[in-house]
Amino acid sequence: MKKSDLLEALETSHENFLSLIEGAPIDVLIQPGAAGEWSVKDLMSHLLIWEAETIKLLYMAGSQRKPDTAHFKTISDDEQNKIWYAQFKDRPYERVWNDYAAIREQTIERISEISDADLNNTTRYPWLKGGTLSQWIESFILQHEAEHTESVKNWLKQSPTS
Repeated sequence: MKKSDLLEALETSHENFLSLIEGAPIDVLIQPGAAGEWSVKDLMSHLLIWEAETIKLLYMAGSQRKPDTAHFKTISDDEQNKIWYAQFKDRPYERVWNDYAAIREQTIERISEISDADLNNTTRYPWLKGGTLSQWIESFILQHEAEHTESVKNWLKQSPTS
């Protein structure tokens, strides 16, 4: 994916998620059940943490170092998610909202520093095993956000107080 298309998709995806929950009652957004036991706030924390890990991956790639981010840990994503959920479930909603609203700027800034060629090069980063940075960003941010946006839409539709 071209860098300009990737940046536009990231902005649009983030705006769509934020506009979906903007104006929803906080008591609905912190209520468990949006995705299993997770609330919308928990989903936001989850997306925020994975995006922060992706930002670290991009930074390390730019420094020509193999990332040591959660993307490359030996535990499963589900196990990692459980650890992060336990660490962040008690964060106040306002803090999660503010962090989530601001994180995309950092992602866009980091991507802006990488050339189109490097974003789409299948051999530049051997630790991606033939994948590209662009594909990782699409998977860990865009597709991930889209998946949880759908969960939130369904949750808000069925919520009696929204």
